Amino acid sequence: MSSAARRWLVVLAVAFQVAAVAAIAVHKELVLHSGRKLMVQTAPVDPRDIFRGDYVRLNYLFSSLPLARIDASLTRSGVRKGQAVYLGMQVDGQGVARAGKVYAEPPAGVFLLGRATDDWPFRGFQGSSRPFPESPAPLQLRYGIEQYYLQQGRGHELERLRGGRSDFQRPMLIRLAVADDGEALIRDYAWSRLGVKTEIVHSPPRDAPPEQSGARLRLTVRNLSAAPLTLTMRPDACSFEMVPVGWAPPDAAPLAQRETLCAAQTGEPRVLAPSQDLVVDIDFNAPQWRLLRQGKTVPLGKLPSNYRYRLIYREPLPQGLKTRIASRAFHARGNVD
Repeated sequence: MSSAARRWLVVLAVAFQVAAVAAIAVHKELVLHSGRKLMVQTAPVDPRDIFRGDYVRLNYLFSSLPLARIDASLTRSGVRKGQAVYLGMQVDGQGVARAGKVYAEPPAGVFLLGRATDDWPFRGFQGSSRPFPESPAPLQLRYGIEQYYLQQGRGHELERLRGGRSDFQRPMLIRLAVADDGEALIRDYAWSRLGVKTEIVHSPPRDAPPEQSGARLRLTVRNLSAAPLTLTMRPDACSFEMVPVGWAPPDAAPLAQRETLCAAQTGEPRVLAPSQDLVVDIDFNAPQWRLLRQGKTVPLGKLPSNYRYRLIYREPLPQGLKTRIASRAFHARGNVD
């Protein structure tokens, strides 16, 4: 091959690479400009990457989905690492998109395209004679929106505003642009007006009897805005529901006496001034926190260690408050993730 031909090949290869990069950039600009606008809630971690500059790594409540959130179209065959799946989304009255179920095919309405980070429910499930596990690991997904890059030096500032692991956590609201195929891109972000702290104030000894096997948990909500916020609160923490996460099976949610107790409770408005805290203490040894499963009453502290829960505020959110009030994941024996 002549030197002139080699030069043309080099020029064509470079032109092809430039065109490919330009096409990706144009595609992203089109999605940002014309894609469906959604807002989702998350919290940042790990603000820095020395090779790429400052960024915030984002983790979503729908990055890890328990069995109850996975459609039968996926539980029948399992999910391969890298397989595309589709998460249905519903927009609530505050304009924030909440995750529904995840499907093998695009559902009706708004959805996000995700990809499995590993085989699910376990490697080699497809074609195996082993039965589907009663309590499989959660399905881990990535949506391509797990990193948000910032100007140099701003990563640590955002991490400070977000709050420490053992302190108040301040969620971020991430504004997305979503293409027709579910591909999502980050547009920008906003801060929640509330911070939430989850802490264990007492853990039982390992050999505690069943009726004393639960921990005492404290959930503290702080008004981080400059204006008062009003929350509806019912006694006995009835303004919060326990939602299974992690390995907990779908039937690990109902509580034997809690719904009956809470149905009779009346909510009262609690006004939080700026910087004021609202404290909710929960003793998981109380009868109302026991689980009714397969006809038996089970203390939450005696559940397997990989059964995790979150406490989520279930009253209507006050006007202008867009973020859900949610605890960190925990086990009722005394571990907080």
